[in-house]
Amino acid sequence: MSYFHREEEKSALVLFVSEDEYVLRSAERTFAGSGIRFLLTLNAGEALDVIAHEKIAVVVADNHLSGTKGIDLLSKVSVLSAGTKKILITSDADLTTAVNAIYSGSVSRVIMKPWIGDDLDQNVKEVIIQYHISQSLKQENSDTLLSIAQAVEIKDLYTLGHSSRVAAYALMLAQASGMSSENTENIKYGGLLHDIGKIHIPEHILNKKDNLTHEEHTVLRKHPGLGANVAGHLNLSQPIINIIRYHHERYDGKGYPCGMKGKDIPLETRIVSIADVYDALTSDRQYRKRYHVDEALNIMKSMNGNAFDPLLLEVFIDQCLTSEIMQFAPATYDMFRYPDKLIEPFGDVRIFNKL
Repeated sequence: MSYFHREEEKSALVLFVSEDEYVLRSAERTFAGSGIRFLLTLNAGEALDVIAHEKIAVVVADNHLSGTKGIDLLSKVSVLSAGTKKILITSDADLTTAVNAIYSGSVSRVIMKPWIGDDLDQNVKEVIIQYHISQSLKQENSDTLLSIAQAVEIKDLYTLGHSSRVAAYALMLAQASGMSSENTENIKYGGLLHDIGKIHIPEHILNKKDNLTHEEHTVLRKHPGLGANVAGHLNLSQPIINIIRYHHERYDGKGYPCGMKGKDIPLETRIVSIADVYDALTSDRQYRKRYHVDEALNIMKSMNGNAFDPLLLEVFIDQCLTSEIMQFAPATYDMFRYPDKLIEPFGDVRIFNKL
């Protein structure tokens, strides 16, 4: 299954650089007919010439090249094409180089050869996702971010549209709380990408109708950390990373992954958490039907002070879910494409300094 619409696949050009026939044949076999464009080059000189004339999304370089090291080539790529993502292919003999490259942030991934199974395919596709996210944030391109969020949701058809609705509800609450436009931008993107870590979770877990086993729960609970790691590699803003990493924390400290409590949980995360739970309760899931709005709100009120920030939940219920605002069906929020101002500020309500 492809992660992108056809147009976006065609916009991602991947360059492989290796003298190793095994690497080049594997790349050709893996990506021929996949919809992802790719080029094969044999040395650093050819690669640099291609980069000078083509917009490259990802460079995959073997560390063993005549006359230079792959890691040195990737350093030059950083200068010539700052937006290009980089993957280093290496062997056990270069493990120290690989570790240093990861820690320094000079590469997005390291692939050890010979690789096992679909390691090449998986890593390249995930780094293409990173490329599209970073480009979309730079260009404020919400449409591409929407397609990336939907790539996660396609793995679980019951969550289609969830990220866009969470972003819309969270924007409502942020604006009602008097947040600045800069902070609401972070909430918009954080809400849209909050579940990006689920791209790493097996579909059989996401789509399971019965109760998850302990082991399956353990795997599922890794998605906030996995998503935050992706966001960190992309140098996304700290508020966006906070939303992704902490959106399953609870106000009483009984959430995960860190057990944060109360106002130690970042404000932007407390906002998105309310939106996330509200949409989950009012949407069909594979294991239950949606709750009516009144039922969902009663459930959330019973969790006030335990799962949620009491002041934020009060604002959400009293001011964001009025009949005037909720005349639009929740599914309709997809059509708004995350406008900068989904709703007007609610009169003189400004509680930001109290949160």
